[in-house]
Amino acid sequence: MRGWLFALVSGLMVLAAALPATAQLMVPANSQPSIAADANMAALLAARLRGTQELGWEPPAEPEPKPRRPTVPEPDNYRAAPYFGPVPATLSGATVVDAVQARQLHDQGVPFVDVLPRPMRPDDTPLGTIWVEPQHMTIPGALWLADTGYETLTTPQMATLKQGLIQASHGNLDGRMVFFCSADCWMSWNAARRAVEMGYTGVIWFPDGTDGWQENGDALTPVMPDGP
Repeated sequence: MRGWLFALVSGLMVLAAALPATAQLMVPANSQPSIAADANMAALLAARLRGTQELGWEPPAEPEPKPRRPTVPEPDNYRAAPYFGPVPATLSGATVVDAVQARQLHDQGVPFVDVLPRPMRPDDTPLGTIWVEPQHMTIPGALWLADTGYETLTTPQMATLKQGLIQASHGNLDGRMVFFCSADCWMSWNAARRAVEMGYTGVIWFPDGTDGWQENGDALTPVMPDGP
């Protein structure tokens, strides 16, 4: 009795897009109730196939890809001042990650190492002014090895870096560590390169740093520097 319905629905699936918006399936008034009901169901299917566009609905547009930050070639040596500007897309001996990959590593418990410098009291601060060091915000759980991303390090700065990397890696040269500062910041590139030269094989560089972290929808947290 209902075999015709399946053929009808199959035809509707092919022709629905070509049907006028006002097209309706005509059913004789004296049709049996079951046939009329099946015909109404077929008409409903056709309407759904013409579907959402007739109702003024359009699928959400694909988000535009975030423009990539400009990059420069990887240098042969450590980067000197100025430390802020376009950075390379690569770091020999290390893995480079974006914000999504960094978040995945963070969720896996991989240590993060922040090397942004500690703010210093401005030289032109009026005598007698009480200077309050700005609060440093970083990726949650990160180890802040302040001032360890310069071209050259003082003996105390190098000691801070070496001891901090031992702490972050638990003394495992193969342990993974994510180095970062902010976007377009060479200090994390310098520090990550030093770690590679120290023999660490699990070095990961996150060039977008705290800026990329926030752009990805993740929050920062206050932290105090490790070391002297």
